[in-house]
Amino acid sequence: MVFTNPQYIADERRLRIYSTDITERIQANWNRALNADLERRVRNALANSKPPTRNWSPFSYSVSHDLRAPLRHN
Repeated sequence: MVFTNPQYIADERRLRIYSTDITERIQANWNRALNADLERRVRNALANSKPPTRNWSPFSYSVSHDLRAPLRHN
């Protein structure tokens, strides 16, 4: 637990200290920072990644040649 802004109130018998628990606020800020960092890293990874580029010409030539070969022998 994290406490902040202590307020001291003294009367004749005792000293009272009031403070605010900011644990949830700190966790929320931490989660926002982690999410922002993760989103930034994902955007960078996607921007830097390239789609697989293949030269389809040799592949298509090979396939068409393989499909035509049995037709030529009949």
